[in-house]
Amino acid sequence: MNYRCPVCKKALIRKEKTLVCENRHCFDLAKSGYVNLCRNFKPTQGDNKEMVASRTAFLEKDYYRVLADEMVAIVRQMKPEVIFECACGQGYYTRQMKAAFDGEMHAFDMSREAILYASKKDKESSYVIASIFDLPVFDESADLVTVIFAPTAVEEFHRVLTKEGLLITVGPGADHLFEMKAAVYDVPYKNEDDPAVLEGFELKEQRFVKDEITVNSSEEIQALFMMTPYTYKTSEKDMAKLRALKELKTQVHFSICIYQKKVC
Repeated sequence: MNYRCPVCKKALIRKEKTLVCENRHCFDLAKSGYVNLCRNFKPTQGDNKEMVASRTAFLEKDYYRVLADEMVAIVRQMKPEVIFECACGQGYYTRQMKAAFDGEMHAFDMSREAILYASKKDKESSYVIASIFDLPVFDESADLVTVIFAPTAVEEFHRVLTKEGLLITVGPGADHLFEMKAAVYDVPYKNEDDPAVLEGFELKEQRFVKDEITVNSSEEIQALFMMTPYTYKTSEKDMAKLRALKELKTQVHFSICIYQKKVC
């Protein structure tokens, strides 16, 4: 599959270690294999090196294995030819989904640090620095788009999916990390996990997967917390409670929604 130029939208052709379009816009392939196709790229955008390291430290211990296994099962059932994983981060789920099918896996994220890690770890998938709201691909070029714990770029996903393409979104279930919230906050709350109504898509199925994990160190507990939006809205008093935890047993609960693109 050819990518399209983020500047002029023409096809990019590979010439040795460079992607170039007919208007001579050039994009070099990095040594690890990824390419930066993000217009107006800023090195500070997306997860920084420390955030990527924290996510990696947690995810590579397979605490979210139940979700990874479910995504693999879905891919094997659907048998797509082309998957776009959007907001792929350091490629934890990308690698495992790619191993489950023989087609093309293309993964996109705004973070250079995340894409750098992912492309070094996984040589079977194609990694691209790009905004999921402005994907450097042509219309109707993917059978399946996945987005895990990230915003849903509804219009863009509708554009890039084939006529009967599928979109999978993953978010927190009602009980996700409830025990962690109970340890930190005076009044913990459950998540809302009703499926979103997405214009141009029909919800085909919502399924839930659940597990209980034990996080065995303060460092990994903090790494888990940094993966959540609570990081940005927690008081210093409550953060002190988090730092005091040496072990955490908590539920992980995921909502998986499968949508089909509506054909007009």
